Amino acid sequence: SIAKQLAELLGGSIGVRSELGKGSSFTLTVPVRIDQQSPSRSANEHRERNVYNWANYVVLVAEDNQINYMILNKGLSQTKIQVLWAKNGLQACEMCAEKKPDIVLMDMQMPELDGYEATTRIKMLQPHLPIIAQTASALYEDRQRVLNAGCDDFIPKPIDIVHLLSKMEYLLKKTPPKGKAL
Repeated sequence: SIAKQLAELLGGSIGVRSELGKGSSFTLTVPVRIDQQSPSRSANEHRERNVYNWANYVVLVAEDNQINYMILNKGLSQTKIQVLWAKNGLQACEMCAEKKPDIVLMDMQMPELDGYEATTRIKMLQPHLPIIAQTASALYEDRQRVLNAGCDDFIPKPIDIVHLLSKMEYLLKKTPPKGKAL
């Protein structure tokens, strides 16, 4: 189960072939970039090389799954942004009130308080705080539900870190860091 989640978060898959009395064979497939130094990089590859410096910003990652958090934290580390972690929706609300983050990445399926209710509560107190929903539910109806809860944007899981950073850049440009000069 954990290996399957990790494979899917990396954009791949895991399979198993088993024969009674002989054993099992597992296959892990993940996309890999072979040569990033090639002089004939595509426009998409160039976009992946954007350098973000968000040293003056704070992001709250509201995510109950430790593996998902670790992957997000690793992807965000290249930006120098300070990362806070809330392990459930109730903790996310409390941390937003206390720590005043500049942006929130909100998992929508969490214990204590789901991301929909947590977003609604946070937006009542901090209506201009950008919140990006992160969820495995990518249907149009789910996206509408996320936006109706007050989220400013939406990113499906598994998360494409380049896409996420682009969304964060857009939202952070609209809101200067709290109490800090750029």
